[in-house]
Order: sequence, then structure tokens, then C-alpha cells
Amino acid sequence: MKLQVLSGSPNHPSFLLRLQKCVLLIDCSLDIRNLLNYIPVSTVYSAKWDNLLQCQSFDPVLNDVMVELFSQFYLTSDIEYQPVNLTLTDVSQIDAVLISSYHCILGLPYLTQLAGFRASIYVTEPTMIFARLLMDELIDMNSFCSRRDDTTWKKADTLDHLPHSLRHLFGKRPHLWKKLYSRDAVEDCFARMKLVAFSEKSVIYGCVTVTACSSGYCLGSANWIVETGHEKFVYVASSSTLTTHLRSLDQPPLRHADVMLLSCLTTSPSHSPNDMVGKFCVAAATTLSQGGNVLVPVYPTGIIYDLIECLSIHLENSGLANMPIYFVSPVAKRSLQHSNIFSEWLSLSKQTRVYLPEAPFVHAELVRNGRLKHFDSIAALSSEFKLPCVVFTGHPSLRFGPVVHLLESWATSQNNVVIFTEPEFPYLEALAPFQPMSMKAVYYPINTALSFNQANTLVREALKPRHLVTSRHYLDASSEFHLSYNSVTSYDEYDTLEMAVDRRFDTVEIDPKLARSLVPKELCPGVAAAPINGVLVTKNNHHTLEAVDASLQTSKRPSLFPRQMAAGSVDIELLQKHLRDAGFSELKLEPTESGHCIHLENEDTLILIDEASTHVRCSSSEAVRSRVKLCLLKCLHLL
Repeated sequence: MKLQVLSGSPNHPSFLLRLQKCVLLIDCSLDIRNLLNYIPVSTVYSAKWDNLLQCQSFDPVLNDVMVELFSQFYLTSDIEYQPVNLTLTDVSQIDAVLISSYHCILGLPYLTQLAGFRASIYVTEPTMIFARLLMDELIDMNSFCSRRDDTTWKKADTLDHLPHSLRHLFGKRPHLWKKLYSRDAVEDCFARMKLVAFSEKSVIYGCVTVTACSSGYCLGSANWIVETGHEKFVYVASSSTLTTHLRSLDQPPLRHADVMLLSCLTTSPSHSPNDMVGKFCVAAATTLSQGGNVLVPVYPTGIIYDLIECLSIHLENSGLANMPIYFVSPVAKRSLQHSNIFSEWLSLSKQTRVYLPEAPFVHAELVRNGRLKHFDSIAALSSEFKLPCVVFTGHPSLRFGPVVHLLESWATSQNNVVIFTEPEFPYLEALAPFQPMSMKAVYYPINTALSFNQANTLVREALKPRHLVTSRHYLDASSEFHLSYNSVTSYDEYDTLEMAVDRRFDTVEIDPKLARSLVPKELCPGVAAAPINGVLVTKNNHHTLEAVDASLQTSKRPSLFPRQMAAGSVDIELLQKHLRDAGFSELKLEPTESGHCIHLENEDTLILIDEASTHVRCSSSEAVRSRVKLCLLKCLHLL
């Protein structure tokens, strides 16, 4: 078993697993944190950002692709993204792709456009639907970012000209960055997908069986089990043991794996999700009661459903039920609609609402009574805009999308607040280009993924794998939050790990024709056996024992097995009786470490018997050995 790490971040995972003759790509994330190095772009005209794009660079070598803003330097070239590094991978060898959640699929269209890629992509239906929403929103927002198509700054000889605050980018291999994929690339990617349900087994080329089971993190998120006949590999990523609107973490199928790969633990271990949601609601209600507006930069799916539900209930209890809530995104309508049609992927309490009949989520009722309104753009929002209000919109990086315009518009009032709930982007870095501003900013990161304490308890007490593989960042004992396990291997960026799995057996099926010819004989109550003689046929990694063609059974090619076989265990007392009946008078029985030894003194012969074998050591004639053999056979069952 070989595991190749393709990503530098444990929370943007991608792995290549080689098991037997099968090659599996597990997750294909897109690390978009490098967006913070670019200047923001508004979806509507902004004199501030437009003037910055016209500024001259501090260094002519860089061809005006960087500007300085409040002692920070930002790129003004076209935005590029950091896909999974597959330069050393032959994509034509990949047999299948397994996706754990819609957060870990955004880099896949880059892969499916590579020459030679032919693998099927296994996903759950919600993962496919919501991944499409995220990609569509990203493409739509990115379309407003057409700027300078200049990559001069990425050349190695410009390193000395870069400001120190940006030189770290060369450690992220910017020469591998690419512009965002097109809608056609997304269509081609989704055309290759195969939908699977939880607990559904899929066989990959007869070599391995893969099974998705609920991880409890987001709609359709899955942990994956990869099995051969006698090996079990488990991938646990973005899992949650918290009680939410989702189906809970399915633990039993994950237990006692030979190897367990663990990634995507919480990025905010010191913040309790329940506490953060409570503080979010209080901060929003306090701001609204004082006449201020609330801006929430979020992704269009995921935690936004919980935030809208909890906030609406809190506002109603606070006497603020008339405050409008707006959801602005190119995919806002589709997001709200799709979240209500996947009831079978939700918790039992949410499923029960469907049969009342009621929508699983509260936001469906909020839309009907007008308390929640969704718009696909700022222009559409302006037609029904009422203040004060709450606006959920993107992008959480604050580099493009409606959030840029709203943040710029509301930044001058100290009554307004921007609440950060997505932990992926450091909020102070995200806000830096917008300074100075009077608007309050609070950081309540909400990440329901496993905390380190929860992961330690889950791995040690419930799952108990033979061997654990995880990021070295999770094993830093000097940190307050870290993992520990008795058998663990750490990985770093672009490592290749060889994992020895004690594989001694494989599964062989018996051809029905051969099976019908078998005549089992009872050895003891509940146990029967029969000799079998066949030809082993291996095809597409599938082993079958078939009947031997009678024409092949010639004198020159005798049967592989004798006509009669002995089975069972030797009864010591019965053997001594048969030996005496055969004329062996002087018998001496002695115990050994693993069984018994019978010494035939007159014949100078030893019979060594243990649970697994019987040995006859005879220094006299072959006739003595034959007599002893007959006595042993009388104690066994002949098949």
C-alpha cells in the first residue's frame, strides 16, 4: 500500500492511494487562500479600486502588477488559483476519484481537462449539487476580475524585486498557479461523476471495493472505506460528532481498519461552534437594535443554513422579527431550494418535518413570509433594499463578489458590523485593504469538524485502527491541540509513504459447476469438509476456482491431490489403542510444549503430535512406518 500526498495543507486534502493494482485519487481540493494577496474587485464601479489598478508599481521590473496599500503589497494581475500539484503523476493511471465533500472537489475541473484522464468520479448526490453551486458562484464572481494578464512576477529572477511580504508566495510554487477553469470544464467534470448512496458498495475494476458512509459534517459529506479481500483502508475527513441538521457520523463501518488516514480537523480548536453561533446571533441582534446593518461574508451553502435558522429564531425572541434578512449570491435561489429536497441526507428530526408536511429547514418558511429574500446580484438587491438589515453574501475572502461593494459602502459607520464566521481566511488580513474603516468587525469562526479532543477519543476508543496516518501539523506535541496514538505515521507536503499491510490471504470463488461436484463429509458436529481439485483462473483481479477438464487428467498429468485425504485431529488414547493392536507393545507417552510424543522403544520410533501437525521419525524399516501410518489414518476422517 502506497500513499502519495499531493497537497500542502491538511485542510485542503488530496491523496493518491495505490492498493494492489488500483490507483485512487482521494479528494481534489483547491487552496484559495492566496486570494488574500490580490487587490479587491467590486462587482460595481468603485473609484477606489479602479484607481489602484491604474497606479504604477513600486518597481518597473514587475510591470505594474503590484501596488502598495497601507504598507501592504497586493497583486493587480489576473487572479490565479493553486490547484493540486499533479506534475509528477500520470493521470492516465488513475482508476477512480473519491470525493469526501463539496469543499474538497473545487480543484477537480483542472484534473479532468488533463490529457489521458479517464477515471470515474464517485460522489454523493448532495456533494455533486452543492459543489456545482460553489463552482458556479466562483466562476461568476471571478468574471468581474479581468485585469492585467501579466505573470512576470512569478519568474524566479524577479524574487529580489518582490517586497518581503510577498516573497513567501514562491514557497507556494506560483509557477503552477492557473486561471480559473471555464463553465465548459465544469460541465465535462460533472459528466464523469457516478452518484453513490451511503453504505453502497462500488467495485473498481474487480480490484477494490469502495463504500461511502456519513461523516456528519455537511450535506452529503462522506468518509470512505477502501477494501480488498483482506485489507481495509479508511479515509476520515471533515467529520463531525456534533448534533446538527445532518445525518450523524457513521462509526461502525470505520472500525478496526488496517490503515486510517485522518485529515480536515477543525481549524479553530479553541472556539466552540455552539458558543460561536450564540455570539453571532447576539452581535447581530445588538447591531440591528441600534440601527446598524450586519454583513456576513459566507459561502452559499453549508453553515449559512444554520446561521439563518438560528438568527431568525433569536431575532423573533428579541422582538426584531421585522428585520429583513437578505441572501445575495448568483446561486442563492438554487442553494435554498436544493437544501430542502435532500431530506434523506438529513437528521431524523429534519426528515420527520418532511412527512408533516413541512420543509426541513426554517428558511423555506422565512422565504414564504418575506422575512428572508434572495437576490442574484447587488443590482437586484437595490430594488427592495431596506435598512437596517442582515446580508449574507460572498466571497469570504473579501476579494470579489457583492461583499466588496457592501463593505465599502458601510465601512464609514460605526453602527454597522461585519461578522466573520468562515475560519478559512484570517479576518484581519482580509480586511487590510479596506482600512481605515469605522465599521466594527468581529470574528466568530464556526467549524463543526472534529476537534483534537474529539478526534483522539474517536480514534482511540471507537475506531481503533491498526495504524493511523495524519499530518505532522496534527502531531505537534508542543501545541495545546494535537493528536496522539500508539501507532502513527505523519506526512508532510508531497511525501510518499509505504505502508506495510500484512496481507496473507485473498478471496477465491468456486465455480458453481465445481461446487456441485463436492460431497462434504462431517468431521464433527457443525463441521464438514470435502477435497477439491480445480484450476485457478484470475481475470480482472478476480480469482475463480474452476473444474479441471477431464481430458487433462492423463497419466502424464496426474491429479494435484490424492484420491483420499485425511482430516481431523488425532485422539491420543485412540492412537495408543490402535498401535497396541498393530503389535507395538512398548509405548511411552510424554508431553511436549505443543502436544504429545509417543515413543515406540522396540522400533526406535517417535510420533510427534501437536494441534497443527503430526511427524513420524522412524530409523527402522519402511514397514514400521507404514504400520504407524495406518494407525494414524484410523484416527482421522478420510475424505
